[in-house]
Amino acid sequence: MIIYNLKNNKKGFTLIELLIVIAVIAVISAVVFIALDPLTRFKDARDTQRWSDLVSTIDAIKLYQIDNSGHFPSGIDENWRMLGTDMSGCDVDCGGAVSVDSTDISVRVISSTDDAEERDPPGGFISRASTDLELVDDDATEQEVGIRFQSINIPNGATVNSVYIEFTVDEVDSGITNLVFYGQDIDDADNFSDTSGDISSRTKTSANVSWSNILSWDTVGETKTSSNLAPIVQEIINRAGWSSGNDIVFIITGSGERTAEAYDSGSLDAPLLLVNYSTTTSSGGITLESACLDLSTVLSSKLSSIPYDPSFGSSEKTYYAIQRKSNGILELYSCSAEGGVINIFR
Repeated sequence: MIIYNLKNNKKGFTLIELLIVIAVIAVISAVVFIALDPLTRFKDARDTQRWSDLVSTIDAIKLYQIDNSGHFPSGIDENWRMLGTDMSGCDVDCGGAVSVDSTDISVRVISSTDDAEERDPPGGFISRASTDLELVDDDATEQEVGIRFQSINIPNGATVNSVYIEFTVDEVDSGITNLVFYGQDIDDADNFSDTSGDISSRTKTSANVSWSNILSWDTVGETKTSSNLAPIVQEIINRAGWSSGNDIVFIITGSGERTAEAYDSGSLDAPLLLVNYSTTTSSGGITLESACLDLSTVLSSKLSSIPYDPSFGSSEKTYYAIQRKSNGILELYSCSAEGGVINIFR
């Protein structure tokens, strides 16, 4: 009879099994570490590489000094210079913080002469006192409609994200209607006069926006919102002569009929302009000379992978700037650090 001693048959982990378990745990830990905040982890990794690049550049310059009686490579002086090989285009942004601010504004038509209809354009009769705006046919008569909004506080060159005109329904309309919106291509638009053709004779922006297959307007007093007119306003505020606080005119053409309230029907129901725009501001950073500092030849045997050229590098690359301070200390600066400014002194 064979008796098994169960107590003595227990086995422990072998060394190989322990190493496998440790490796699996390490892999899982790394995955969890990245998964918890992947963007931060990747930014940290890129910043680590940037730090390594800075150290490599400093070490290469030190080796150059050893070979050249302590002298720095030519061109390293008290001015901040981007490392690269081009003679121009090296004064790109370097360091500092960039912030984007979004702003909403709303402006309503505030005058009887700020909305008008031109019957049978071009050169047609101007109506400025009507209590409604036929967009754009009045019975069987074709029209162009002009709407002016005053004191539009958008800085020159801002990014226009969205622009809508909100209309209040004056009449029930259901026929097929397709409208096209333009802006007046001018820095600061005047109000409408009673001179024949005053709407159609205005120079239109190249940007235009369609509002097509407009649904029925079934309920008087409801508000209806146009298509996004941002391209039109962007073109106007990008004009060299545009100033915040100027006035903008929209010109509406097309076919069909939707009838909206005009200023003369009641100021609270007049067309309303709704705008969202963004501005970008930079702070901090360093001021660069316009020409790159070319160290590619003198450091070729000591520095292989950097510096990158602002003129030829992709947007993913990091650029570096260098300065020799008045006390002789060399300072290098990473122009694309994500975890804050990275610089190094030697």
